[in-house]
Amino acid sequence: NAEYMGGSPLFQFVRGEHPMRRAASGAYSFQPLPTEEPEPSPRTEGTVAQHRERRIVQSEIKSSLPLQICLYYNAIYSPVFFMLLVVTFHYKLTVFKVDAAFVIVLPVLLAVWSGVEISRLWFGYIGNLREKVPQITAFWLLTVVPSFPLVIVFLALPVMVLPLERAVCIVMMMFQIAEIVLGFRAVRHMIYVQTARFFLRNAPSVAPLPESPR
Repeated sequence: NAEYMGGSPLFQFVRGEHPMRRAASGAYSFQPLPTEEPEPSPRTEGTVAQHRERRIVQSEIKSSLPLQICLYYNAIYSPVFFMLLVVTFHYKLTVFKVDAAFVIVLPVLLAVWSGVEISRLWFGYIGNLREKVPQITAFWLLTVVPSFPLVIVFLALPVMVLPLERAVCIVMMMFQIAEIVLGFRAVRHMIYVQTARFFLRNAPSVAPLPESPR
């Protein structure tokens, strides 16, 4: 049967009608797949940038090492400062004639300063090590008022100021000035990082955040 034989694969191959024969002779042209990757959309780019920003924010250490060093040495120096002021106060009472107001006011100021100093150092340690904004803010505020003004009052009392008092008060003022500056920077940086975390959790597909203030 010629019609049947003409439709068989063997005869199609011989006559060049079989698909394999056409492919071998160039009748079919094979186009290679595109190798270029599609350009990322703006939403994809924003998501990648936000993922990078999230990883940086979550892995960044926000505690201030210089502030922690100041707090450590300040915690050692504060008891020495208190005891030296008590000793000089007792010396003035026994050697000089002082007013009754001074005898009442100075112990009250020392008691207030010691209570504020304990709370201030505790807030500083907890806030800086555990990265707590309320505690580190309370530490900074207690350093500005009333701890630092009280040290100035001890240094400027109307009664004779001994060289020992002047020396210990100046050292304490240097500690507190450094803590005011470093504490302000630590508070600002912690607020930025925690704001960035909140921002990334609630808006994960927006543009990257600005750089951290220093």
